[in-house]
Amino acid sequence: MIPKYKHDCKDCIFLGNYNNHDLYSCWSGSSPTVVARYGNEGSDYHSGLIFRVRYEELAVAATIVEFRISVLSPIKEGDKP
Repeated sequence: MIPKYKHDCKDCIFLGNYNNHDLYSCWSGSSPTVVARYGNEGSDYHSGLIFRVRYEELAVAATIVEFRISVLSPIKEGDKP
């Protein structure tokens, strides 16, 4: 998979494509977020974890990030889930 649209943030990690959107996780700034880009114009995107209830593409991006974190940081024996 490769991005369909131009995205110039060096801090973003491409997650894949969904529903004609390029999905990213962005780890710049004080709090991580997700981005769903649907065009090449600078304003052609949705972002923000809080908006994942409004935009299905952000919900999918958040789910991918949560899954990757759970796989890369498995719960150790004795930890509370």
